[in-house]
Amino acid sequence: MICRYELRTGIYERIKKMKTVFQIIVCVVSILFAALSLVAALSQLKSRKGMASAVLMAVGSLLLIIGAAYCFAGLWFDYIPAAVGCVGICIAAICNGLKSEQFHIRHHVIRIALSAALVTGLVLL
Repeated sequence: MICRYELRTGIYERIKKMKTVFQIIVCVVSILFAALSLVAALSQLKSRKGMASAVLMAVGSLLLIIGAAYCFAGLWFDYIPAAVGCVGICIAAICNGLKSEQFHIRHHVIRIALSAALVTGLVLL
């Protein structure tokens, strides 16, 4: 017969494993999002178009990578550089879209939603 303590311990262990898996997923997706944004920023810097927004996107990407590294390290303030980085990435992308004559609202809504989901995931960890 299983006692209550063993049952609770088993549930707590499962929750702990689920949190670890969730943490890995959030950190990896954050790094991928930051890497793609950094590639876009470096491409823009190479073409010498919109230097300010390219630098803002590159700095935002690096801050998001720092936040993801803090997440892997288990530091509680990992969401602060990630939130600042995501805001920088989104602002730079919107500025780029407004400068070019092709502003795709869905693209920016998806980017903002992904940023909000990543920061929310980091806050909840």
